[in-house]
Amino acid sequence: MAANTILKFDNVSKIFGKNKVVHNLSLEIKEGELVALLGPSGCGKTTSLRMIAGLERCDEGEIIYQGEVIDSAQKRIFVPPSKRGMGMVFQSYAIWPHMNVFENVAYPLQIRGVAKSKIKEEVKQILELVGLGEMAERKSTQLSGGQQQRVALARSLVFHPHILLLDEPFSNLDAKLREQMRIEVKQLQQRLGITIIFVTHDQVEALSLADRIIMLNKGSVEQIATPKNMYDEPTTPFVRDFLGKTMIFGGKIVSVTPGGEIEVMREGVNPIRLRTAKHYFHRPAVGEPCSITTRAEDITIEPVAVMRARGDEAGGVVFQGKIETLLFIGNQYESVVALNDGERIHLYLPKTFDWHQGQEVALRLDREVTVWPA
Repeated sequence: MAANTILKFDNVSKIFGKNKVVHNLSLEIKEGELVALLGPSGCGKTTSLRMIAGLERCDEGEIIYQGEVIDSAQKRIFVPPSKRGMGMVFQSYAIWPHMNVFENVAYPLQIRGVAKSKIKEEVKQILELVGLGEMAERKSTQLSGGQQQRVALARSLVFHPHILLLDEPFSNLDAKLREQMRIEVKQLQQRLGITIIFVTHDQVEALSLADRIIMLNKGSVEQIATPKNMYDEPTTPFVRDFLGKTMIFGGKIVSVTPGGEIEVMREGVNPIRLRTAKHYFHRPAVGEPCSITTRAEDITIEPVAVMRARGDEAGGVVFQGKIETLLFIGNQYESVVALNDGERIHLYLPKTFDWHQGQEVALRLDREVTVWPA
């Protein structure tokens, strides 16, 4: 049975001065979903989240929450943040330093007039849930970054909100703690069944956590999809280039078969035959310039000497080049490879071979590439 829509943006825009930071945004969030608002700085994702929370008002369109309009300039409707039943964790966590853990978490219940006995019970339960059961009396100034984030989560969840809003929730944590907190937030959401909307510019966070990703660019939606679909089937060049590492090469279409296959040629290399499902032309035409793209993980790289020793120099190698820059980063190498035609690409190299700067390398495509209009 399909989940009900809990939140809807209907042609929502936000204007600061002469700058329209959100453009006619329309989207729907389902109950129990974990949704990521993903995009670069300045794309409108935090402004959108703040409009959901009621910290900013929309200038055009309307926001509908649980079937009721909560923000509409045209209808002169605005429900204040305190009446929306939403929890929010800010990027800075906003933990009050003069309160201990219990007092921080209890505050939302106190201002709602909840009885002291009920407050004690609710706070104890939520602290246990976020792994802070033994820290109720701990001073806020004595907490680590991860503990502060748990306090902020507990404070936002203690009054049982319908939606939890997270603004760049892991940006202040170190790499290992970010990984741990991603897992904990996902497990928490699954246990509670709560709807979570979180803002991030980090593609790993969005891909690993979200049920759906809303990709924003310059205040507009580029694509809405599951993480796998968005990564495997981006619908715009912006989404393609923002998620993952994509190798892009120039080329042109040299033939189009009646069956829908196209053949592209990159100067100096053998033609690559492609199927219609992997191109973004409406009607591909012979001679038309194009961009040939593939994911970095779909490229196998090896030393030219290894390839020659194996005796398959013509066996599907698409291009050759030389390692121009090489950085050891632990589990792999980061490199810039200068191709023989002068183009430079950024690749990660496995520790399979003994790499060195200046080494000649061969690149093979492991999967069918995708062709886009130039």
